[in-house]
Amino acid sequence: EFTYSLYPHAASWREALTVRKGYDLNYALLSMPAEKHAGALAAEHSFVEIKPDNVVLTAIKKAEDDDALILRFFEWAGADTDVQIQLPPGAQSAHDADLMERPLADLVVKNGWVTVHAKPYEIKTVKVRFDLPPISQRQILRLDHPLPRSAKRESNSFPFVSYTWGRDAAKPV
Repeated sequence: EFTYSLYPHAASWREALTVRKGYDLNYALLSMPAEKHAGALAAEHSFVEIKPDNVVLTAIKKAEDDDALILRFFEWAGADTDVQIQLPPGAQSAHDADLMERPLADLVVKNGWVTVHAKPYEIKTVKVRFDLPPISQRQILRLDHPLPRSAKRESNSFPFVSYTWGRDAAKPV
């Protein structure tokens, strides 16, 4: 399959958020159907939010060596940026980390948000720890059912409608 798009805009490619529009086109919204089960989440919920618009969240995954959550993103517009990240509920601590997921510096978690500085075009990794019992990779994320490309999503939210997380998780696959 081949997809292309023309994106006319009046401003520069940076001001028009062209890189973000490319990600919106190339990474379709995905969902995971789940059977009804006990839990406190609403029908719609965003687990991670990242600001400003010159930053793209490219990965969210379980850490390789422990039960932490890894968030990976990059700055695409060539600007020094203070990146604000709204963390999933239950986040106890966060660390600026290297690409091997080794903590480099502690980050302050305040009201569920953390701020980390990104240099122009820099790839950043944030390691988030939770006060939850150990969980397996399969309990964190199971993607079954992609939605059509026409599905809408909020551009700065993690591109998944839902995923299984923590104590109220549906049955693992």
